[in-house]
Amino acid sequence: MLLLLKYLFIINPLECYQSNQKYYVEEKMTQCAKCRIEVYMPFVCNYCGELFCSDHRLPENHNCKKVGDARRPTARATQASSVEYRPLEEDWQPTSGAQVETYYEPDGTQVIIERVPVYAIERPQNPIWYFSALELKHLAIGLLLMFGVGVSMFFSLSLLPGGPVYEWWEYLTLAGFATLAFILHEFGHKFTGIRLGNWSEFRLIKPFAILTAISVIPIPFFKIVCPGAVQVTGDTNTTNMGKIALAGPIMNLIQAGIFVALANTIFISNWIFFDIMIISAYLNAFLGIFNLIPIGPLDGRKVIHWNKFYYIGTVILLIAFLIYIFPQI
Repeated sequence: MLLLLKYLFIINPLECYQSNQKYYVEEKMTQCAKCRIEVYMPFVCNYCGELFCSDHRLPENHNCKKVGDARRPTARATQASSVEYRPLEEDWQPTSGAQVETYYEPDGTQVIIERVPVYAIERPQNPIWYFSALELKHLAIGLLLMFGVGVSMFFSLSLLPGGPVYEWWEYLTLAGFATLAFILHEFGHKFTGIRLGNWSEFRLIKPFAILTAISVIPIPFFKIVCPGAVQVTGDTNTTNMGKIALAGPIMNLIQAGIFVALANTIFISNWIFFDIMIISAYLNAFLGIFNLIPIGPLDGRKVIHWNKFYYIGTVILLIAFLIYIFPQI
């Protein structure tokens, strides 16, 4: 019955029906719109919609009049590669900006292939230590807030019964080392991000900056010390983000090791500077371990997703510093 219907009715070769996004057409010869030879499996031009043989399937080979309608994607990026896939969904629609290629299989099945451009952010042309004017402004405000919170934090401890009382210059020195712990942590993120080809700059986060400013008030145990963070864009794959995230706690780990070494060598006979070095080491170890908590926007979750071995190793070293330092404070 089907064969009888096939030969009784004139069927246009372009009329077809859809099944799983493959288009089944009648096995009828057609002519190339350029050279007029009969083609069993023609190619459809993406721009003019005409059918062509394999020799004239490209727009430049058949002098396509509508090839100028194609527009180059506009983006501050360089084309890295292309992704090829076959759409199978029944409700498939062409992707914006994609190049669609159509061909026919030997059984007459028309297959549609999309070629979607993939873009990568250009590597920064500026040196790795480059700071924009806006970043310097945010850094200045962030450092000022951190220094104020540092002074307030140690001063508020002296208000507690039996709390330590320091000289004015000791408050300033301790606040300076606390600020150093914060800024080197952020620089670890920034310079690692730039080294990996990402745009990385420090930016204030308004809600947290306000809370940090409130924390300047000398109230014990109420301190928010996160006025901002390094923002990263570009190649944000799991490996890159894990390395960038780990760089901050690693900087704190290095600082903790330096301060412990200084306390037990150069300043071991001077109890004032010994205490300052030990407290600074403790602050760095605490800041590093806190940021490695695998929750929310903290560094820990990104590091775990990248490499659990590095995460566990860094956590163990920071905890070891805390255990070693705490009895000496």
